[in-house]
Amino acid sequence: MTELFQISLLSYMNITLMDYFLILELPEEIQSLVVERVAGNSFIDLYGLRASCKTMKALEERSRVNHFYDVLSVPMRLNMPPKLFKTCYAERNPSTLYMKGVQFFFTFNLQEEGLAFMKLAADEGYERAVYTYAMTRKIFWGDEEYFARFTRESVDRIGKLVRSLKWAWGLSHNDEFLAKWDEFISTVVPSFYSCQCVPVTERDWILWYIENSKGDKMCNRCFWIKELGLFFREYEPMSALVVERVARNSFQDLYGLKASSKSMKVLAERRGVYYFYDVLSVPWGLNMPSQFLKSCYAEGNPSRLYIKGVQFYSTFGLHEESITLMKHATDAGYECAVYTHAITQAIFLYDLQYFHGIPREWVQRIGELVRSVKWGWGLWHSDEFGQNRALFISKFVPSFYKCQCATHVWRPCSCLWHLDTTKDDNMCERCFWIKEFGLFFRDFEPISVIRDTRKW
Repeated sequence: MTELFQISLLSYMNITLMDYFLILELPEEIQSLVVERVAGNSFIDLYGLRASCKTMKALEERSRVNHFYDVLSVPMRLNMPPKLFKTCYAERNPSTLYMKGVQFFFTFNLQEEGLAFMKLAADEGYERAVYTYAMTRKIFWGDEEYFARFTRESVDRIGKLVRSLKWAWGLSHNDEFLAKWDEFISTVVPSFYSCQCVPVTERDWILWYIENSKGDKMCNRCFWIKELGLFFREYEPMSALVVERVARNSFQDLYGLKASSKSMKVLAERRGVYYFYDVLSVPWGLNMPSQFLKSCYAEGNPSRLYIKGVQFYSTFGLHEESITLMKHATDAGYECAVYTHAITQAIFLYDLQYFHGIPREWVQRIGELVRSVKWGWGLWHSDEFGQNRALFISKFVPSFYKCQCATHVWRPCSCLWHLDTTKDDNMCERCFWIKEFGLFFRDFEPISVIRDTRKW
């Protein structure tokens, strides 16, 4: 096991991120275009590209790239910093303009401003905005001009995409929208069923089965009645997104938002919001009720999965269950779990694959966050953890102090106490990872002084 750990760690630390990358031979304008296209398609691919070399990292960090993100294509359970949303909006990112326009129009009843934001996003070619803007113009002003821009196939595809976002559960439509909905059902839907363009297979008068009532060969008028009916039935504005982001960032701000209006109070009290709390961001001097913690866990809250996973591994020795819990939190994008899961896999299972492609800056930032939680006071590490720490100190720490890769402050002994202050940021890749592992061995403390999570 000792030799396997040494071989795995050494092989990982000697990997170069990019030995050869053909794109670097292209003109910088083409490289920039590639980065922008990747940003529009996938956050995951973009961060992989960013980690590939310094040139790609520099191109990705240009503010202009923020214009191309599709924020709504990112799973909402991933932890996207509010600063990123603001930066995207400052760069006139179409998806953020669309989000703001929808919320202004449908939730805050700021129709002129909301429509202007949606129009800006639509003019940029953002498909969700083009569709929603056309539907909004038709519903509130009877304007069908923008329907001419669509084919039936594109309307069907984009409509499903727009209506698939389920964040508010229909609780935040304004009164005018609901009045238009009632008017549509009473005056327009009957003509859909009375039209004999194709046989009617199923009838209803409240939109539940309108998409199944006629075949694809219905006339153009019935087709648009069906699309408007689906929009009335399924479209939900994005006010719940605000509540969920606030829940993730600050309990104090959430309770302020909850007190601001009845609609915000209803949204904040949905059980689904429990998923988004970051329990580790709450000062532990506050008295958090056990039932609240259990409710968060029942909703699959990533921070609660992470806490339970750490406790199971470090305190109770339930390794298999722990890795599963931490992996679930990792898959949900919870950063502390991503880091701890990767370190745990490396230390105990000698599996270093989870660190491939992760930028140094990210590792340093999240590592400091994970190690800053001080609830166990170092009393609850298992014997196995202590044995691996002793092995690490004897096998790897001496080579860290001997390597002359960066500006070096001489230390009288090879230990973990001065590992973070011995070399500057220009250290080699191998020494960087020795330092990160050493800081984890030195500073990480399991979350064992909270309630026993085995009963959850």
